[in-house]
Amino acid sequence: MEKPRSFTEKPSKEKSVVSSITKSEKPSREKTTNNPVTTAGGFAAILVGGLNYRSGDKSTSTQAQMLKNALGVTNVKSFDWDASTESILSFLSANPKTPVFLFSAGCKKAGALSASNNVDVKKLYIIEPFYEAGGETEKSVKTAVSNGVPSKNVFVGKNASRGSGIVSGTSSSNGSDHWDALVTVGRMFAGTMK
Repeated sequence: MEKPRSFTEKPSKEKSVVSSITKSEKPSREKTTNNPVTTAGGFAAILVGGLNYRSGDKSTSTQAQMLKNALGVTNVKSFDWDASTESILSFLSANPKTPVFLFSAGCKKAGALSASNNVDVKKLYIIEPFYEAGGETEKSVKTAVSNGVPSKNVFVGKNASRGSGIVSGTSSSNGSDHWDALVTVGRMFAGTMK
């Protein structure tokens, strides 16, 4: 019988399951049983949510729960859309390279977050930013793309209020409405968070 090659090398079948996860993101060997977390800091993702104060808006905690369910994880760190950029960057300095999802009004943080060395720009996802030509969100999203965020990581709906036209090369959110986009985009990445 052949001995295993080493304790750190995974069988090739398992490698295909985690092909989109880099070595630095693989969970440590400690306490990984029944734990979907893949980041060193203990959070599967970060959400900077959308507006939460108008009639019909969902609270940030509800938005985070929607993303958790879609990703199939139990631990998403959430920030309100108007949280200070410094507080988000401080959290990221303690939890570097954690995937970041920006939703709706939270997309205004795209430019500043994409400039941080603690953010993996390939894992910064911008979901349905409000597009107004020359507006703050448009400038922020364009800055993020120029900082290396793939334009395909910008997910848009069917009209400008859902991000359509903000940059070229975007992806469809496939959301039936604005709130649903948080779920549909989250589901696109469910397999990469475990």
